[in-house]
Amino acid sequence: MKARNGSSGTSLPPPAGWKPLPLGGWLATTVSAAAALILVVPAVLLALDGDRVQTAVTGGVAVLLVVTAVLVRPRRRRAPARAVLVEVEGTHTPGLRFPVRPTPPLVSVGLLLAGLVFVALALAAGVAAVLQGEWPMLAGVAVLVAVGAVFLLGGIAGLRSARTGLGVDLTPRHVVVGLGIDRVVLAWDEIAAIGATTVRYGFRTAIPAPVQHWLLIEARDPGAVTERSRPRPAALGRLAGRVSAAVVAAVPTGRLAGDPVVCFRTLEHYASRPDARAELGDGTAAAAIARQDAANA
Repeated sequence: MKARNGSSGTSLPPPAGWKPLPLGGWLATTVSAAAALILVVPAVLLALDGDRVQTAVTGGVAVLLVVTAVLVRPRRRRAPARAVLVEVEGTHTPGLRFPVRPTPPLVSVGLLLAGLVFVALALAAGVAAVLQGEWPMLAGVAVLVAVGAVFLLGGIAGLRSARTGLGVDLTPRHVVVGLGIDRVVLAWDEIAAIGATTVRYGFRTAIPAPVQHWLLIEARDPGAVTERSRPRPAALGRLAGRVSAAVVAAVPTGRLAGDPVVCFRTLEHYASRPDARAELGDGTAAAAIARQDAANA
């Protein structure tokens, strides 16, 4: 049976926790782009009226929406799992890697520059508002500061993230999750469950809204998991309130460069089949997944 899971081309069934993506995953891009186009008209009218602060605010929000539309667009999955050497506790062990997409450095620098521009505009607008006694303009200044902060935080996070070792790595003895900043290493015997959930962004459940699929790994003893720089490193935002406290790694499937269903089912398979884990180190698992990807291409 063919999986109906966004752009996934695998014949494996997706986990029950992953709900179908609205518009095949294009909803967030469509909504963001439409909102940006709608803001173009008031931005032009404000510019013609000579209202520089409100023009900057409206234009800034429109730019943020355009950037959002580009960043959240569905991407083609071009990087299947491959055999690699995985570093665990100072030792390199043969294993299988499901690659994770890094944040391009130029994107991070661009976000930082955009953030600095918006903050500078906010400061200039704030000074002008105070000198002219135009206190309502401070609302627009707050919006500029918020937009600038979003860009700055995104740029800083991108620059801090690692460029190597990104992926969900499976070895005969360990599972290693590297998303760029935090690295989670746990033995197979420490895994309690492989889970899946969907986070919906929006307020009213009756209205279609963008969703994000997450792959979850639960540990029998979360406190014993090694190489975690802080508790529940990837369980952020709304995800933190809906998953078990035993979750030690949470991977947003949008960051996986390969098929997320294959990644989930592979983890599930080897978590329940200790006798088969040797395949992860001798290339057998990588070859089998490559054949499956070729058959589904």
